[in-house]
Amino acid sequence: MPQNSKYTPQILMRLAESVLLSISVAFFIIGVSQAMRNSFVGSYWVFMLSILCLLALRLVRAKTQPETQQETTTNPTNKKKKK
Repeated sequence: MPQNSKYTPQILMRLAESVLLSISVAFFIIGVSQAMRNSFVGSYWVFMLSILCLLALRLVRAKTQPETQQETTTNPTNKKKKK
């Protein structure tokens, strides 16, 4: 891989988000299909893989957001002042 790569870390993180979301949806669809064919107990592990991918997606998104954005959402500055 050349040192002057066109792929920035932001592009790679968005790619990771897209892949994780796609895999999660695919596992969920497979789980529903297996649950209809067999039983929920037999397809439980497929649903757990789907949830695992969603949790990984949440972790990746949390790492990409800057800390300053998280602080402004938790502490809004436009509160009304009491007189």
